[in-house]
Amino acid sequence: MPINVLDAHYRSFQKEVVPKCLEKHVGVIGMKGLAGGHPQGRLLSHLKLNAEDCFRYCMSLPITTQVVGINTMEHLKMDLHLLNNFKPMSPAQMREFEAKVRDQAGDGRHELFKSTKSFDGPHHRKQHEFATEGL
Repeated sequence: MPINVLDAHYRSFQKEVVPKCLEKHVGVIGMKGLAGGHPQGRLLSHLKLNAEDCFRYCMSLPITTQVVGINTMEHLKMDLHLLNNFKPMSPAQMREFEAKVRDQAGDGRHELFKSTKSFDGPHHRKQHEFATEGL
């Protein structure tokens, strides 16, 4: 499921779904840690955060694992550096990091998959009984 700092403020998977998964002993695989493709995710390109802090935030949540993109050798080296030097954020550090994006995250403008019917392709639109004509 999408796990990133934006999620804390709008239709939050980490607040609504992750606790239910934990209650049922279901593992959570996080994705979209940068709110889009690695490394040009919305958190980096629009909100000027850095990838290391973004992934550190995700991995400080009670999830099983976080999927990270590896498009280049540089991405792989960055991901390995983060893994080898990982220290979870404290709850206070997490709240401080969330506060950095609060103004931009509260209305869902960076998480369109949560707020628009046109995000899904024909297969998933059919599952949700949305129109599929014209796609």
